[in-house]
Amino acid sequence: MEVKVFERVHPREYFNLFSEKGIRPDGRSLTGSRKTAVRVGSISTALGSAMVKCGSTTMLCGTTAKVVNPTGAKAEFAPIDVNVELLPLCSGKYRPGRKPEESYHLQELVAQHVRRLVQPSSLELEFDDMMWSLSLDIYCLEDDGNMEDAILLVAIAALKDTRLPEILSTEEGYHATKSRTRSIDFRELIVPVSFGVVDSRVVVDPDSSEEALCEAKVTIFVDEKGSFRGMSKSGGSVASKDLLATCSKLAVQRAPALFSQLSN
Repeated sequence: MEVKVFERVHPREYFNLFSEKGIRPDGRSLTGSRKTAVRVGSISTALGSAMVKCGSTTMLCGTTAKVVNPTGAKAEFAPIDVNVELLPLCSGKYRPGRKPEESYHLQELVAQHVRRLVQPSSLELEFDDMMWSLSLDIYCLEDDGNMEDAILLVAIAALKDTRLPEILSTEEGYHATKSRTRSIDFRELIVPVSFGVVDSRVVVDPDSSEEALCEAKVTIFVDEKGSFRGMSKSGGSVASKDLLATCSKLAVQRAPALFSQLSN
């Protein structure tokens, strides 16, 4: 049987032929990550933007903002709306029309973290208790697995690139000026590192073919000090302490390279 046919007909057996030797079909070790690249300023019409590539998985994000007058107590979390588009161009599994469930999952993932990471006071204006409300529009240009890492990285990179115009108060009203801008402050920064579990073997940064075989996925969030800042898990049974310890150790090792990309 030809190799390509065997891979397509028996994908799990094909993967295991490699994983038993500590490698993967794409040549990576089980703990190896694909090349990750972050580029900011990709959209000239946005207040901030970024493109992130994790292997072939590619995400594009642009930020916009509007002035709002929030009601009630001082904001505990930053007012940020997130929209994620998974269009047919990024993968054949998505169809035109109804938004796929994955879009809503990714929107919630990004919103949950960026609203907590951004310092709300850095969005406040100096008059009338008004503040900036941000919107993130994220497009997946190619889905080759591990969208979770790519999408959170692109959201953070775009927010770091965002420059909010100063609002001037005049007799004629309020006016935004692009000649004076300010950046957004963060309470902290985190990076995600995701893992797939295939036949009890842990693989870092699974691609789309590996994700199709995963019985579980785990994402570990790490801050700039290398400290554990949370985790998420999907699929499978309850994660064992040994599994989480392994993932946490590998995430801490991977994090500096991701922070380096965000700081470039």
